[in-house]
Amino acid sequence: MLFAFICISAFSSFTFGLTQYCHKSITATDGTTKVYLTCKLVSTGNYQIKIESDAAMTALSPGCYCNINGVGGNQLIALPGYSVSSDGKTITVDIPSTSGPNLYTPLYILMSGEKNFPWPTDVDWTSTCSGGTTDSTPPSMVSASVVGTPTFNSATLSLSATDDVTTPVNSFIANDATNGITNMALTTDASGNVTLTGLKSSTAYNLTITAQDGAGNVSTNSKSVSFTTAVSTNTECSGTSTEADQGSFTNGYNYTFTTSGTDVTFTCELLDTKTGLVAYAWTYNPNFAEAAMTNVSGQKFTKTFSGQTIGATFKVACKFAFSGGMSVTKTLSYTVGNSCSASTDTQAPTSFTATAGTVGTTSIELLLNATDDSGAVSYSISYGSGPTVLNTSSNSGVQKSYIVTGLIPATAYTFSVTAKDAAGNVASNSPITVDATTLSLPKAPTPTVPAAKVISIYSDAYTSVSGVSFTPNWGQSTVVTPTTISGDNVLIYSSFNYMGVEIGKSIDASSMTKLHVDVYPTTETVIKLSPISTGPKQLDTSLGTLTANQWNSFDIPLSTYTGVDMADLFQFIFSGGTNGTFYMDNLYLYNETTTGLNPSENSSLISLYPSAVSDKITVSAATEIKNITVRNIAGQSVRVVPVNADQINIDMSNLSSGNYFVTVKFANGESVTRKIIKL
Repeated sequence: MLFAFICISAFSSFTFGLTQYCHKSITATDGTTKVYLTCKLVSTGNYQIKIESDAAMTALSPGCYCNINGVGGNQLIALPGYSVSSDGKTITVDIPSTSGPNLYTPLYILMSGEKNFPWPTDVDWTSTCSGGTTDSTPPSMVSASVVGTPTFNSATLSLSATDDVTTPVNSFIANDATNGITNMALTTDASGNVTLTGLKSSTAYNLTITAQDGAGNVSTNSKSVSFTTAVSTNTECSGTSTEADQGSFTNGYNYTFTTSGTDVTFTCELLDTKTGLVAYAWTYNPNFAEAAMTNVSGQKFTKTFSGQTIGATFKVACKFAFSGGMSVTKTLSYTVGNSCSASTDTQAPTSFTATAGTVGTTSIELLLNATDDSGAVSYSISYGSGPTVLNTSSNSGVQKSYIVTGLIPATAYTFSVTAKDAAGNVASNSPITVDATTLSLPKAPTPTVPAAKVISIYSDAYTSVSGVSFTPNWGQSTVVTPTTISGDNVLIYSSFNYMGVEIGKSIDASSMTKLHVDVYPTTETVIKLSPISTGPKQLDTSLGTLTANQWNSFDIPLSTYTGVDMADLFQFIFSGGTNGTFYMDNLYLYNETTTGLNPSENSSLISLYPSAVSDKITVSAATEIKNITVRNIAGQSVRVVPVNADQINIDMSNLSSGNYFVTVKFANGESVTRKIIKL
């Protein structure tokens, strides 16, 4: 990720036109997302940045840096005074500094994707403004209308509203007491449309729609929209067709769908005469799975798929394989629970209960149960400020265990659960509220390897290489979110398939012997890790067996990565994921080798002087020196000198002042590292 540099000192001679940022609205580069920014002097030597939003924020990106007392490279999320409120709507960064801090990167905020807020250049850091205010202004409904023609079980609505902060408004609430619709949460797409499913056929609906902004304020006005669903023509549940996704049909095929509880039975009959005929169902639930169908009679085959979600779309194609060929029907779609006739079901589910089950660090189990004369019950679960809406189903009277995953540790959650049947009848005690708090994670192990032997990529225990990006856009589905555990910064990898780590520069790890990482898997079962050298060259290596819900520490010999040029590393990659979640900390390379001598022998193995140098250092040894590598504090090689002798002088005159590590590698493969100071 490239950052725009706007390094303007807070107290430069250009002092006129400065602005107090006291709960002041700033807008992201997308032109719609807004947050409130407060920049103030808390006390002498202490400044504060506060970011407030009506919508939940996950964290600041690791790419947010500032200058403190004129020194750059200070990552905001790594500062001791960085915190995120439990509801995600306030991020606070307390910064100890003798003068106003200077952000030289934009504010990259993780809030339903990464939003880019250009950092203001006119901040008045002498402000002592108080905290911000809460958005209490409700939105206003503008319009509600029907898009197109309703089907027998669905209708598409176009909804719009205005608000002083939330733009655009995409959350709405629908009510229709006659048809058992109570506070139904609707979320429109980018076009302002939303499709209602699971409706009754041949039924008049009169919906009252209100709008809801990001702060949860509900409009005081409403709009009404009316429509009548169509009469079912049975075309979804059964039919005859000659259409094919592959091959061709002469006389075609018959197909039927039926629902019993949460089981969907699909039947397909080939009308063409074929020999040696067998049939397979190609389902999209899960994606592209193939299952053999059972022959009922003649050329008719059937297959039942259990545990489907009421109201969801079930997609399937039938593959007929026969002597000399194969043909696949078109992909057929069916709404689970559709009776394919005018609904006369008016009885709502009863005995509806919803409670919390097993609570983990990133997951909460919900135990759901209800009974209904239709044989099945569907459950809608919503939580968060979005809100996030999840759907599941169960047979009547059968308890459903549904696990909500991807949650934040040590966080309180409130779930609103509604039960209804396939006809849309809602249980009278809906919604039920379930409160639960996720467990805290233990702190990751504290590294014990001396800093002089380490090149750190990510760890609070060491000074890590600067400019590392843990969220490069490599087309992955993985989401990486920074968080803290007992004051220690860690990264959450969720929906994990793979994710790169871009160092932004080449580092020389030729003197290192192992790669270390700590991971805490919650639902992920496979993690592979590889360094990548220019070329590129990588060898994905499995970390091995993962023990869930505890920290797993791995030390991989770098000799494992045959062919990877350790002297020219520029990336790492985590891969092999199964869309699960894990936490990562302490990613670093280190040197575990010793000379094989006792401590007094080891200390006298080389002579290096002076330890505080202005121009040259002299290195000598009792045995042949193969080469000498000089690295800066970030682990970057600044000198690599071939020797093949027992003494050498090395010019250090053009290096910047600071601390350096000098690694002396001997002809026998052993090495010694010493620290020096460049004056």
